[in-house]
Amino acid sequence: MSGGDTAQREGWYWFGVWIRQNVLHDPWTVPRKLAFEEVLLLLEPKQDGVFYRHPKLPPWNNPYDKDYGFSRDQMVPLIAAMGAWSLSDPKFYSPLRRLWNALPEDQLGGTKHTFNGKWWPGPGLWWPRDKDILIFTGDIVGPATINFYRRALRENPMKASDGNGPNGERELAANVVLRLEAAATDKDDTGDDLNLIVILLLAILQFPSTDPIVIPPLPLLPTLSKLPNFPIPPPEWHTTSLPPLAVLKRWFPSDITTDLMIKAYKQRPLSYGSYLGAYRKAYGIDFSVPTMEVFRRMNQGIQDGWNPDAKGVYGAVRWYHREESGANPMLAELYAPIIRAYLE
Repeated sequence: MSGGDTAQREGWYWFGVWIRQNVLHDPWTVPRKLAFEEVLLLLEPKQDGVFYRHPKLPPWNNPYDKDYGFSRDQMVPLIAAMGAWSLSDPKFYSPLRRLWNALPEDQLGGTKHTFNGKWWPGPGLWWPRDKDILIFTGDIVGPATINFYRRALRENPMKASDGNGPNGERELAANVVLRLEAAATDKDDTGDDLNLIVILLLAILQFPSTDPIVIPPLPLLPTLSKLPNFPIPPPEWHTTSLPPLAVLKRWFPSDITTDLMIKAYKQRPLSYGSYLGAYRKAYGIDFSVPTMEVFRRMNQGIQDGWNPDAKGVYGAVRWYHREESGANPMLAELYAPIIRAYLE
């Protein structure tokens, strides 16, 4: 296993441990050498709000690297973990607040970003050298992530004075639909499930949206192409298209609440992870088997009538954390009772 997902996996682990201990009253008993406070000291070495994907191993020890830096995927589980543990111990609130304050913020529009980027325009580009740089090219901290962060900070996002709450929930609903639609056509596609699970769980535990939110208008995510009078977009800029309104309305016919989003996500199509028990019985664990051969065996077994032994959400988590991918299957086991309680 590489160190490239250290921050993400630590956040996933500690959020799950807190829920097991404080909500389900079913503690995770596997011991760890480091406490969460010690982990955070490693991931935020300067105590300045700048978190590292990995504190020591290159290339993941440069938060600002576009490919290997501290991305939104790394940040989301850590936010949830710090927010949850701050309910038990106020000292975890400080690094959570420091992270928010340290996130780069565009001088044009005020959008925050994760650290994995650079300021743009830069030297030698079309922007005059005597003018301020405008935007940062790290991952966008958009409306749904803002709502998520506010929940971690023990703030009700629907009561925020900036009015972000409804659009944040609309974006989250769109992300649920994107996940459901992608999972319907690719049984291997499970990576985006993990952060969606974390975001939905925090919404259940902290300030769920209960007043129905109408779907239109779709959230307008900040993208440079929508801003006027810019001749070129930054080359690093990436966005994900929102699902068409017709697809969104198929899952949410009239409006959105947290309960409705959970109800939709519970219908997640089965991934290969839902058939992992049958696969293990037939083939065991063999790290030498090429990925495409694993897919072939899976597809053949499913066609031949293998029975699933996990529902959609847990199957996705189990597939992502399988041993053959270099992950730790115990991180799936940790979440088994949590997913049963809330997402099945």
